[in-house]
Formats: sequence, structure tokens, C-alpha cells
Amino acid sequence: MKDPAVLFYFQDFLVGTEFMTDEEVGKYTRVLCHLADKGVLSKLQILRICKTSIIPEAINEKLLIDETGNYYQKRMREEREKRINYSESRRVNRTKTNNKICKTHDKRMENEDEDENINEDISININEKKKKNTWRDDFQTYLTECKQGYKEFMEDEELLKTQQRLNPGINIKLSIEKGYINFWSIEAGWKHKKASRSKNMDWKATIINSIGINKVYYTKEEKENVFAKYGIK
Repeated sequence: MKDPAVLFYFQDFLVGTEFMTDEEVGKYTRVLCHLADKGVLSKLQILRICKTSIIPEAINEKLLIDETGNYYQKRMREEREKRINYSESRRVNRTKTNNKICKTHDKRMENEDEDENINEDISININEKKKKNTWRDDFQTYLTECKQGYKEFMEDEELLKTQQRLNPGINIKLSIEKGYINFWSIEAGWKHKKASRSKNMDWKATIINSIGINKVYYTKEEKENVFAKYGIK
């Protein structure tokens, strides 16, 4: 019997689908469900799932192609393999235990099996926490931290006001958003960060530096309105 479950990291999923439309999210979810079941899908199968003549770009960029030409999703493949190995280890443990006991003690041993499985679950959870990926190891971990740094910066009115004063004529918010969407929130930004020797990411400094690279200028009217808002003369 196939295992009907895999671990689902909902926060990673929300971050990974943030820029998809609702329709794309629905199709992508169905693709992931089939990948959890089958492991890989052919191009034709994905087209039938999405009910399109071409694979939507937002979904295609999330998938990889193996040596046979089939499609898979890296994180789903890893979680699927973990679950298969975990289920098999539990099956083997139960078989070994059942071979050692007599039928008259079945009920007692079932309770002991449950305790063993609970302890095994706890042990696995502890090991998974110890092996938790850092932003250097995993793009989704990086993306979560990137999104948080971007959000905190964009909600800091004093910080935005200071940058607006230091960069007159530049649309600070739009310049930051441009850098985030076009570079820092994609794999190119991740690879750029990994190339540095820093262990921790200073998103405040990163975003400030990106303003000058991703300049978007105000119109005269926009500039007057923003300066009035922040009290800049």
C-alpha cells in the first residue's frame, strides 16, 4: 500500500507561490499532489493536469527535468524519499517485534509498538531539527529570510524617510521593490549571497545598497507629494 502522506511545509509553500495567480497556485498544487504520488511526471501529464497547451511559466520554473526527460520538484522529491524510508523502517521494526512475541501477548505488544513508534517519531523530529537547513543550503530558507528582511524594511517609516532624504528624486519604495522582485527573491540573488563569505545576511545594508542600483525616479508631482508626506525640504 502506498503511503498517502508527505510532510507539507506551509510557510515555504506560501513564500514559493507568493507571485503566482490563484489559478497558477491551484494548478501547481495539483502537480505537487501527483508528484507526491508518482515521483515524476511527463510533460504530457503536466499539460493534462494544468489543462493547457504549454506548461505555465510560473510552474515550469519550479520544476526540474531528470535524465529521462521527466519532471520533478526538488523539495517534494526529498520529502517523498524521506517518507518512504521512514515508513519502511517502521514496517521492518514492527515485523521484527511481531516475530519475537506470541499471539497471547499481541495486545500488550501493540501498546509497546505504539510507545516505540512515538519515541521513534520524537527521535526523527529531533534529528530533523539538528539537520535544519541554513540559508546557504536551501533556497526556500534563504527566500523566507529575504522576504522577512524586505517586509521589515518596507514597514519602517523612519528608515524609509531617512533614505528618501538621502536620495532626493528617487522613488525609494519602488526602487527597493524592483531590486527585491528582479534579483534578491530569485535564485540569482541567492547564488550571489552564497558567493560571499558572510554567515549572516544583513538585509538592511543589502537593501540600502540596492537602492542606487535599482533607481526608479519620481515624476515632479510625485516627488512633491512624497516630500510633503515626510516633511522633507
